[in-house]
Amino acid sequence: MRAEPGDGKGGRKLGRRLKLTLLAGALALFFLAVLVGVLPSVLANRPETRELIRRHAGEALGGEVDFGAIRIALLPRIRASVASPRAAAADGTQVAAEEITVSLRFWPLLQGRVEPELVSLEAPAIRIPIAPVPPDDGPPVLPDPRQILSAAAGALEKIPDLRLTAAHGRVELAAADGTVFQLRDIELDLASRAGEIELTGTARSDVVRRLEANARLQTGPFTGSARLRLEGLRPERPYAFFFPGRAFRVLDTEADLEITVELDGPQRLQAKATAGFPRLGAGWKDGAAILADARVAATLELTETRMALRVPEFVAATPQLSLALGWVVDAERHPRIEITLEGGGDAEAARAAALPFL
Repeated sequence: MRAEPGDGKGGRKLGRRLKLTLLAGALALFFLAVLVGVLPSVLANRPETRELIRRHAGEALGGEVDFGAIRIALLPRIRASVASPRAAAADGTQVAAEEITVSLRFWPLLQGRVEPELVSLEAPAIRIPIAPVPPDDGPPVLPDPRQILSAAAGALEKIPDLRLTAAHGRVELAAADGTVFQLRDIELDLASRAGEIELTGTARSDVVRRLEANARLQTGPFTGSARLRLEGLRPERPYAFFFPGRAFRVLDTEADLEITVELDGPQRLQAKATAGFPRLGAGWKDGAAILADARVAATLELTETRMALRVPEFVAATPQLSLALGWVVDAERHPRIEITLEGGGDAEAARAAALPFL
């Protein structure tokens, strides 16, 4: 069979057209990749753009802000990464990280709203200035837990729907005299969606060998549960720094502590705490007591009008000590305050050992 005249030329033309089409397509994809993957980062790193971001961020935070290179990607999701962000507030608080990456939701962005979907912090570090609490004649007075719960409920409602992760984090509490308390190796995962917040976190420090926390909360009614576990807690040094000159002193103490909380609104909760103390030391004025192999179990009930703290178990092996404590404040009862104390064991040793803790 013979080829018709011109068939060779037609095939060659078709091949050239195909090559030109493929080349044009490759060039188009290249320029699209530049437009999508490179150009946004180039524009974001222009000096005038960086200065605008720096100025607005500084005004929002009330301090100085600086950062390294910005990378912006539009595919497969809209994402911005900022290297070496740093911020310093007027009160001396400093915040830094190796990198912050923010992924944005697509449809809200088309409507002119910026809604983060995922915020990832790599090696974040927060440095907070601290100072001792001025001394007085008694032990530190804790604020009403209802005030703390109400403030927490208001703060949680402001958290937008997103996921926040932090890896290799660090928090430093730093005093002017050079004293530093550090929480390091922080791993945090917080997810907020449709009024529900889930949180897990771990860390360690020079005063706590390991810290674990998790919580699941409904922000509207402020209900849910939370758990905190501290292993190898050594409170003597931080107590001595924050509360100098107190009649009550925390001495050589080591503890493993676990607290669980059930919330039923911004002013109602049920809490349980258990603790084991290889050593438990405390002092009151010139006296001091050291307990060995002590165990403590406590409950806290809180309502709008009632706060009941009960310690059904407070025992120690050395000296032999067994106590049960109760402290109830009820605005609807008379008398308004009720205190109970029961004890057993070596009476004289128990009395001497118990006085600093009461």
